[in-house]
Amino acid sequence: MPTKIIAVHNDASLAGDLTHATTGAAAAGYQVIPSFTGPGDLITSVGAILDANSFDCLELLEIVAHGDPTYLDDILDEPSFGASLKTVRLCDVCHLYLSGCNTAVNLSRMFSHAQLVSLHGPTVAADGVMLTVYGAKGYVAGLHMDGSEDTVGNRGVGGVYLAGYPDAPDGSGNPGVNIGSINAVGQACWRGYREGRRVI
Repeated sequence: MPTKIIAVHNDASLAGDLTHATTGAAAAGYQVIPSFTGPGDLITSVGAILDANSFDCLELLEIVAHGDPTYLDDILDEPSFGASLKTVRLCDVCHLYLSGCNTAVNLSRMFSHAQLVSLHGPTVAADGVMLTVYGAKGYVAGLHMDGSEDTVGNRGVGGVYLAGYPDAPDGSGNPGVNIGSINAVGQACWRGYREGRRVI
């Protein structure tokens, strides 16, 4: 049975997101992993949910954490995390949302965090899985789980101004158009990658 999961990082500043996720998950058809502590804990928790029913496969995972173009909280090593996704039972078509600020924005290294995770994740040829990894196009608020997400190009937090990231060429050969931080609402907040190539 296709399973949707939302996981919130163990960070006190994400308490509002955790409350949002836990109160809305059942209505949205999601299961919740509250306060995961790192990528290993996250993958173990996903596996435990799927193992509770041997017929379950992961259709969608939304990871809520702080981010920027190079990381999503404790998920720093994209090759290792991408490979770890192969250890859980994924549906033939699987979606991963890296719900942290600017995770689909390119920086000087040319690849966004979301793009690198997709590059090292499961593939159709090797694993029989079409995984799309989505990253946020700007500073993100709300959750994809219930369609409440929005992004902004620039953000002020506690009196501190956070500038947006400028456009830059991306590593998949696409021109540097709308690769930086932008304002968007709903599904338009996300840029999707499949096996390292931008598809959305």
